[in-house]
Amino acid sequence: MTAATRLASVFLLCALAAGARAQTTPLEVTTDDESARFSAAGKVRMMQVEVYGPGGEMVFVSGFVEGGAVRWSQRDQAGRRVADGVYTAAVTIVDASGELRKRVERVVVGRDAQAAGFANAPNPTPQAPAALTGEGTAGKIAKFTSAYQLVNSVVTESAGKVGVGTAAPTAILEINGPQPGPQPATGTDATPLLKTIGGKGGNTTTAGEIAGRGASITLQGGAGGNAHQDSTNGSGGSITLQGGLKGTGGTGGAIGNVLLAPLGGNVGIGLGTGIPTARLTVKGTSAPHLVSVENSSTTDGSSAVFGKNINSYGVHGLGGPAGVFGETNYGFGVWGRGVGSSFGVVGQSTGYGRGVSGESPNGYGVFGKSTYDTGVRGEGPNGYGVTGTGKTIGVEGFSPTGKGVSGRSTTGYAGHFQGVVGITGTVEIGGTAFFGSDARQMIILHTNGYGIGVQTSTHYFRTNGGFAWYKGGLHTDTANSPGTGGTRLMRLDSAGNLTATSFLQTSDRDSKSDFSAVNPRAILDKLNSLPIQTWSYRAEGNSVRHIGPVAQDFRAAFNLGTDDKTISTVDAGGVTMAAVQGLYQLMLEKEKRNEELARRIEQLQARVAQLERASKRSARGRRSRRR
Repeated sequence: MTAATRLASVFLLCALAAGARAQTTPLEVTTDDESARFSAAGKVRMMQVEVYGPGGEMVFVSGFVEGGAVRWSQRDQAGRRVADGVYTAAVTIVDASGELRKRVERVVVGRDAQAAGFANAPNPTPQAPAALTGEGTAGKIAKFTSAYQLVNSVVTESAGKVGVGTAAPTAILEINGPQPGPQPATGTDATPLLKTIGGKGGNTTTAGEIAGRGASITLQGGAGGNAHQDSTNGSGGSITLQGGLKGTGGTGGAIGNVLLAPLGGNVGIGLGTGIPTARLTVKGTSAPHLVSVENSSTTDGSSAVFGKNINSYGVHGLGGPAGVFGETNYGFGVWGRGVGSSFGVVGQSTGYGRGVSGESPNGYGVFGKSTYDTGVRGEGPNGYGVTGTGKTIGVEGFSPTGKGVSGRSTTGYAGHFQGVVGITGTVEIGGTAFFGSDARQMIILHTNGYGIGVQTSTHYFRTNGGFAWYKGGLHTDTANSPGTGGTRLMRLDSAGNLTATSFLQTSDRDSKSDFSAVNPRAILDKLNSLPIQTWSYRAEGNSVRHIGPVAQDFRAAFNLGTDDKTISTVDAGGVTMAAVQGLYQLMLEKEKRNEELARRIEQLQARVAQLERASKRSARGRRSRRR
């Protein structure tokens, strides 16, 4: 706060104190270690509290608050805790009838101040001020350093001119900021010189009302002097806005910027602008140019005019003979970038010309849209014919019967794109589609989870679910359905199960080497000792059961395959065939033993029959002798 503002605040407090004697609305002030509370009795619509420091500077303003109570956290507007001491509060009360009343109260902050004999008293009786003391210098505006002590301020009045920070102002108001002292490391930033904020518009209290407009700030040069009709009138005074010059003696640094509406709002320039409808509106009549922008930089890629817009046009021109015209030797004739659903550069021509034309011998040439000429056209002897960079559309061309965008090149690229290329419709390729030599996922079919790509020495197809191979049919969104008229030939589900009519494995003798005979009986013995269990794949869940060995046991038993994590179907089939052979050999051996046993049984049966016949003959002989 400047000294002039502090002085005005002191005068305001004195006036409020004088008017407080006539007020009758009861007001209570209570404080603790953290806050001060102001409570008004009776029916109160709104209340505002302004707190001033011991030197008259404003430290807090609540704004109008509905109801009859306001709390001050004993902090200033920047949120810093105020020092202990005695503060003055100007309380504005709006009662139920809308009548405005003001009171002045004393607020003691801190226990030390209270112990020194100060207290917060409701409805204090203003005391007559003590005698002022101090001394000053002619031309200096005084300031209070304590309640009744005056000394010189930084404000000077001389010959009707007021100066702050200067003893001899040369204008009606001249403000000069001090320069901080030199530092051995990083220099100290200068204190901000001037900050002007218009008053805030009045608030409303009920729904459907329109709040007050904020205060306007007008800077207008003085009018020139009037002259006789045969003489020349005086020119109006100019308004100069110039950023500060950079420092000297070292390197680097830059001239300060001039910012117009950095927080929002529109800026209007020119006669008849009125309320500007764009962030920058320029109106007027001027020849040969209404707006002239020149860039003398020789840096490649520098622009005289640069346009950027998130959802609309970077640069949009309508007019004749050219809506937008740009000319350059090594940079961009016209360059626009469109982000979102927008266009970088748009030009329209209803005759036989070109909407937007940019030509550069070594840079970029871009043509826009024309009713009778070319949709998009670019010519660059040493660069690019057409180039576009955009979040949604980099280059767009439309033709009802011909080619929306046409590119032709004998040695380079007819069309070159960097980034995402979006295609709606059918793509016809009469030659070879080349995706470069970098290993990556080249094609995204739906999302990143569905695509085709190349790893080092591996070509892969990626899916977030299953994979199916259909013969014929029409598209349907039903998973694993071949659609009308189609046949599913193969399916690979998300758990890795492969379903097909049959599988043909290469088993040509010429494709194999290093043959070695096996012992079928030994294979059968190992297979008999191999643990066979039922189990579930974790990916399928416990509801789906399978039977078979695990790869670790299969590898330990037969030492076949590439690792102990998989079982090759060819190995599993081979083990089964060898075991069948071993089982067949065992069966033949058993059959041979059975045949030998049968022969011996026949011999024994014949011997038994012979013995039985001999026994019968002997018995008949004994009976005959007895007779």
